[in-house]
Amino acid sequence: MRFIFLMLVFLPTFAWAQVYLTERDSEVWVSSHMDFYEDKQDTLTIAHIGKATFQPMRIPLYSFGLSNSSFWLKITVENTSSFKDWLLTIDFAQHSYIDLYTQNLEGDWIKQKHGFTLRHGTRPIFHNFFAFPVDVTKTPQTFYLRIKTDRACTFPVSLVRTHTFIKNKTYLDIYYGIYIGIFLGLLVYNALLWIGLRDINYLYYVITIFAFFSIHTT
Repeated sequence: MRFIFLMLVFLPTFAWAQVYLTERDSEVWVSSHMDFYEDKQDTLTIAHIGKATFQPMRIPLYSFGLSNSSFWLKITVENTSSFKDWLLTIDFAQHSYIDLYTQNLEGDWIKQKHGFTLRHGTRPIFHNFFAFPVDVTKTPQTFYLRIKTDRACTFPVSLVRTHTFIKNKTYLDIYYGIYIGIFLGLLVYNALLWIGLRDINYLYYVITIFAFFSIHTT
């Protein structure tokens, strides 16, 4: 029992630094395999990425709380499967700026921009969260993510096959549809009660529901 407890406590210490994609995988949790660098001065560029000293990601829940720093995440991936339809996803919708850097065959860095400051129509993939199409090859390759935000610095990163991403998105849309439907039902029901009974308490309830609904849908 003591051995199992110690393994659970120190599990992040033994996390592999490289992600392997196999035929059995349709979604792979990447955060525990990442290295990170905190750029407190916000001056590092991809051209000087070799000067950064990266550290293994051992932060509980992969969250640094609130910070004015920009964070660089280093992800090394080897695709041992026959699938090529992989997406790099970040399941946190509040990051202001996200840049993904990948290298082409000539060794040049290609930059893809994301973040909630970008209009949905300009995003690489239309989704509430953030997703990048990535070309993962048989040879190990390294991706860099640069994230800058004025919200919580939380990095839930995954590699997901396209069909799994669509399936998860469908389930999420159904959940949000039910969630919003319940709120709208309560809002209309209590608004009708207020109109019929003229009880000020129902008006307060309508205002409260509307405020709560607005906060959770923006």
